[in-house]
Amino acid sequence: DKGQGFVYHVNNMKHAAALARFRLGSACLNTETLRAGLPRSERHCMLCDMQVREDELHVFECPAYADLRTEFEDVVSTIDSTSATMDDDMRVMMNKGNDAHAWQRLAMFIYRVMKFRATALAAQADDR
Repeated sequence: DKGQGFVYHVNNMKHAAALARFRLGSACLNTETLRAGLPRSERHCMLCDMQVREDELHVFECPAYADLRTEFEDVVSTIDSTSATMDDDMRVMMNKGNDAHAWQRLAMFIYRVMKFRATALAAQADDR
């Protein structure tokens, strides 16, 4: 049976909105927010020293989110961007079928990542 989408399973609107923005590529990551001023290849993550583009995939690699990935390891994992199966791995992780608990945990993870990111970037700006 074809199940319901994540909106059916995620009742917390902040979590659902964060997951929707993330899945649509509009989660305010640097790959989008810096597009007016920098080439895509230079829109790096400001929370780590990996010197890679900050996009949705980077959330699953960035050392800054390691503790959150550990806390939510039941629904997320680290994805190796050099792997030949990276696209398939990401697609599987971002589609929880009809599992309401998994959708809720994934949405909470994305919400917490975005909240952590905003707080950390604000702290960096205050330090400047």
